[in-house]
Amino acid sequence: MKIKLELIRMKYMYFLISFLFLLLSSRVYANGLGWVKGPTLFIVEIHPCSYYINQSSCEAASCCWCTSGGAVNCQVCPCPVTPPPQAPGGPGGAFIPPEQKKNETNVTVTPLSLTTNTIDVRLYPGEYQIVSLGITNNEPENKTIKLGVEGDIWPYVLFEKDTFTVASGDVYDANIKFYTLPTTMPGIYNGNIIVTSGNITKKVAVIMRVEYKPEKLLDIKVDTITKDVYPGDRMKYLVTLYNLGLTKRVDVFINYTVRSAENDTVIAKTGETVALETSLSFDRNIIIPNDTPTGIYVIEAVAAYEDKRATSIASFNVVKPFWLIPFLWSLFTNWITYVVLFILIPALYLIKKLYEKLRMKRVYKARYVRPVDLNKLPKQGLKVGKIAETNVDAYINPEDLTTHLIIAGGTGSGKSVSAMIVAEELLNKGVPVVVFDPTAQWTGFIRPCTDSRMLNLYRKFGIKKEEAKAFKGTIIQVTDPFLKVEVEKFIKKGEITVLVLNKLTPDQLDYFVRKTIDYMFTISWPESRDLKLLMVYDEVHRLLPKYAKRKVSALEGGGYIALERGVREFRKWGIGLVMISQVLLDFKGAIRAVIATEAQLRTKYEGDINRIKTKYGWQYSAAIPKLEVGTGLVQNPGYNNGKPWFISFRPLLHDTFRITDQELESYDKFKKDIEDLRKEVEELKSKQIDTYDMELELNLAEEKTKTGQLRMAETYIESVKSRMETIKKRRK
Repeated sequence: MKIKLELIRMKYMYFLISFLFLLLSSRVYANGLGWVKGPTLFIVEIHPCSYYINQSSCEAASCCWCTSGGAVNCQVCPCPVTPPPQAPGGPGGAFIPPEQKKNETNVTVTPLSLTTNTIDVRLYPGEYQIVSLGITNNEPENKTIKLGVEGDIWPYVLFEKDTFTVASGDVYDANIKFYTLPTTMPGIYNGNIIVTSGNITKKVAVIMRVEYKPEKLLDIKVDTITKDVYPGDRMKYLVTLYNLGLTKRVDVFINYTVRSAENDTVIAKTGETVALETSLSFDRNIIIPNDTPTGIYVIEAVAAYEDKRATSIASFNVVKPFWLIPFLWSLFTNWITYVVLFILIPALYLIKKLYEKLRMKRVYKARYVRPVDLNKLPKQGLKVGKIAETNVDAYINPEDLTTHLIIAGGTGSGKSVSAMIVAEELLNKGVPVVVFDPTAQWTGFIRPCTDSRMLNLYRKFGIKKEEAKAFKGTIIQVTDPFLKVEVEKFIKKGEITVLVLNKLTPDQLDYFVRKTIDYMFTISWPESRDLKLLMVYDEVHRLLPKYAKRKVSALEGGGYIALERGVREFRKWGIGLVMISQVLLDFKGAIRAVIATEAQLRTKYEGDINRIKTKYGWQYSAAIPKLEVGTGLVQNPGYNNGKPWFISFRPLLHDTFRITDQELESYDKFKKDIEDLRKEVEELKSKQIDTYDMELELNLAEEKTKTGQLRMAETYIESVKSRMETIKKRRK
């Protein structure tokens, strides 16, 4: 307290001394000037405004007068006065010698001029602002300018240069930095910027306003609507939020916890995020588990926003349900029971029979659905769409993918999209996927769907637009056919790895496929009946001509032959293969003999159409050229008595558009930067330097890169680089 009083006393002493100094110096300056005679000009007497003790005196001398306060705060500016009386007989008088009358010139000199007389600055505590003040030298000689500051603002002002020289006729922009500390109290700070050149002084009035920064502040209240709840029922409660801060909108995460009031045991939890502007009230419900003991319970609502929390608690009772006998008595004595038994149930039975009859009629008239036993189709697994022309969900058993899948169809039939849907379902179940992509089309997995054509189909398949999502993945641009692909490093739960091969020539592509499959046989994979990894080979028809027409060179290496070997052996390791091609009939040898599941989309290739006609009948083959985009004939000997069925594949959740070459280059660059920075972090750790924050930011950068959020990834990478540079400078 004593220190604070002493500081206040020193502050007032400083202002008193400054006031006396300005008052006395201005009077001495004003009294020291006089008339100066010469052959061709005269300099008028100059008075600083502070010389005049009141406003009327100041304005009478054509000086400036500051309305914010009296003569002490008045600006110093040149004030011309009336010249001495002229002698009788002419305008020249005795002041200028007659012989020089013809060269007489009256000049009023303004040595320095400023771009402004006032500066108004608004800051929050801890902020700064730089203001440029233009100073013009109107005199024929170079002038040395000095800058100073007075008043309440002096602790919060810095000059880029406080002394400098301005050439004759030039303008110099003086940069002035106004700043506040985080501890600076809000208020209005007044003062002046003093511009001095020799015996010339000018002042610029400064008003610096330090204001409170708007803060987020809210309150939460929870009340139970259902006071007594049975185990297994829902307990309703009312939540009310109040925005008490200055911000217009607050995003709040609310966590609800139900616990016993006796032993604090948690029986249920849930949470949500809401946007709050002024106040918000809504009701929610939560299920009380069936095994909950009776007693008193509380629901606690915790609202978290930024680093703040608000809580509220309400109580309710869990009670036993009614005993069986009272329940049965109330049931059988109620007339509604008899309406249900003798009217409603028979009516529902008749409606069901009528519906079944109409449904079977539609089935026989349907475009795609042949007589199909829905009970003999997969009922769980990967939900890939609907049984064509029905509302029945279509599934693919993931275990069937260990015996591999061939998808064929003409250009634009949706063959790649159907394979992508299978991959999406597996990723959602945590199964990793590795794709060999000669077109870069699969790079869209790292971004959510934005294609309006796909989004418009969501409702038909019971999908909400909010379910569109990006999948975590790694993209590798392959430019070297000799690149060693260590597939086991890509087996990460729920992640997709896309090897982009569009930079390889056909020969290099063939060799790369062979080499990667051969590498798979060098790994000691554990045997598994469950699907552990899915490998997708798109545009396989690019490899088929090499197998069919000519021998394989040393570089080409026989990609198709390697695929045939993989089809035979991968099943025992739980590795599934999906091969996508334009023509199904081109698959020869062991591939077609071993693969259990085939999907044929629209095609006009007569070889595939005749094959389906021979194997399954003309009813199926006639539908193939007329299939809609995204609808395919699927066949697996284990289902529907070996007969095919038609599936309309659902729309994609990820983006249908590939990422651009520029984005792909940025992706590769960020990935390399992350790898290099990880090495540097390891070196710093070995030197006992704390790298926790850098490791955390690198992990975030890697996560954002994998989901296609390249700008955010770049921000984290630049932050880590900045930290690295700071550590290196400190160590030097």
